[in-house]
Amino acid sequence: MSKKTDVVKEYTRIESKRGLSITTGANRMKLFDRRVLELGRGEYGKLWSVIILGLLISFSYIIQGLLIALILNGVFAGTPLHESGLYFAAVALLIVLRWAMIRENDRIAARTASNIAMSLRRRMYHKLYELGPGWVLNQKSGVIQATLVDGAEALQNYYGRFLPQVVVSIAAGISIVAILLYVDMIIGLVIGAMMIAALIQPLAIYKGVGKGIQIWFVAMPRLFAEYVDNIQGIVTLKSFNASQKQGEILYQRTNDLYDAEIGILRNEILWSIPPGLVAAICGTVAIIIGAIRMDAGALSAAGLLFVLLLVREALRPVTDLRQTIHFSFSGMGAAEGVLDILEAVSLAAVPARPTPSPIPHSFAFEDITFRYRKADAPAVENLSFEVEPGDKVALVGRSGSGKTTVTALLMRYFDPQAGVVRLGGEDIRYIPTDDLHAMYSIVSQDTFLSYGTVRDNLLMAKPSASQEELERAARAAAAHKFITTLPEGYDTLIGERGVRLSGGERQRIAIARAILKDAPILILDEATSSVDVANEALIREAIAGLAHDRTTLIISHRLSTVRDADRIYVLEKGRLTEAGTHTELVGCNGNYSALVRAEEECV
Repeated sequence: MSKKTDVVKEYTRIESKRGLSITTGANRMKLFDRRVLELGRGEYGKLWSVIILGLLISFSYIIQGLLIALILNGVFAGTPLHESGLYFAAVALLIVLRWAMIRENDRIAARTASNIAMSLRRRMYHKLYELGPGWVLNQKSGVIQATLVDGAEALQNYYGRFLPQVVVSIAAGISIVAILLYVDMIIGLVIGAMMIAALIQPLAIYKGVGKGIQIWFVAMPRLFAEYVDNIQGIVTLKSFNASQKQGEILYQRTNDLYDAEIGILRNEILWSIPPGLVAAICGTVAIIIGAIRMDAGALSAAGLLFVLLLVREALRPVTDLRQTIHFSFSGMGAAEGVLDILEAVSLAAVPARPTPSPIPHSFAFEDITFRYRKADAPAVENLSFEVEPGDKVALVGRSGSGKTTVTALLMRYFDPQAGVVRLGGEDIRYIPTDDLHAMYSIVSQDTFLSYGTVRDNLLMAKPSASQEELERAARAAAAHKFITTLPEGYDTLIGERGVRLSGGERQRIAIARAILKDAPILILDEATSSVDVANEALIREAIAGLAHDRTTLIISHRLSTVRDADRIYVLEKGRLTEAGTHTELVGCNGNYSALVRAEEECV
């Protein structure tokens, strides 16, 4: 088996754990797949002007053929050329009008295609937002990114160029055959049959070449995803001297995919020969039949000239369709990934219903069991605990005990397989997502800061916040002082993911953002685990102010941060093993006591 076959097969395998399942139907997609046609249903109104102009352009060629036939017929009949001046003027006018229509058609087609791509990207973005982190985190970000960008672009050409050309080619072909039937029945029937054969050839080409292009288009985003992974992990690769080796692997895989693409292009060239032969044969057959019919007296010289010119124009829509057929191949390849997003079912899919306002600031887990995948061991099992309004509660346990899963379930990134999560006594599955998330302010270990300014990242919590509100939140988070030392203060660009800031600075901006949101429930998920001791003291002071008068859930493996919690819940392999205050749990000589001793020994 060749390398190019290996790499395509590797990239297009169905992955049950990571990556969009875009291979599940890619090799079964039809040229005019119902799902893909329905996907663009809302965009078809934008294409009518493209189709109408395309038809007018095709009909202008038909009229031009008729005018030229009349001019030539007059020449053969000995009519002076000046008597055909009106025909010449009409031909010149047609050429000018057609040039204007072609230019306008190209402009409208490009704009319409871009609008379609924007619409698709918007729909995918909103769908991803609806699916939430629980779905997105199980995918490869590079594949999603390629689907959003390249997938939408491929489909914009499928909807904006290929489908309109199909309509134009069929309508123009039917019109030309009807005219030929009127001029001469036999020529019309023969050319009509050949036109039908030419118009259905894209189906044959798609069958011979389209599948390979579809699968290649599935494989390409996976390679793109690997490049993204390597760029994001470049520091790690350099530190282990693995960058060159990994680069060689990517280089080889890129070459293998390139070889596969060359093979597809070779097949595409071979499959494009038959349509060209049909075009050549069609013209030749028209001349032969026309000459025979003229010799038999059934067709005049003017009629023969018109037939010959009309046959040439009859082939023009077919040629244009052949030139756009490749848009359908890439479109079908991209469609499966786009459909994978738009047709995905949220992992938390129970519809919401109106909830009382305001929602009480309490939450509870009732006999919760949750697995990330069916084959996995439970991340949490039979977990039950309650947090009352104003309580400060901590979750502790070893890595993998299920602490962060509690946050994911509380935010409803996932729904448990058993049990109920309640907020203010209400099953969170029935609380609208926006209302649910408005109840929480989260400060996590993996702080996300977008590419932009400090101000942009703070305003994410409250877009209408004034400068005074921003500074008040920043001071409460012990962040205002270092922000004012930045080159442009609150308007300083901080780079992608806040790369220009230290870990402690990023964390303090995250705390300021949580303060600015002013939500009634605060979730601290390992909020100080990745900062040094000096920054930890500042951050813990900021958190203490933030947690005041709020219902607070602290998730931490640093037990020094949870000693003053009202209650501490100890998790072990997803199960609740102990509960109590710090003093009570230390006296129990159980898991919590062991964790405390281990931490003290490390210190």
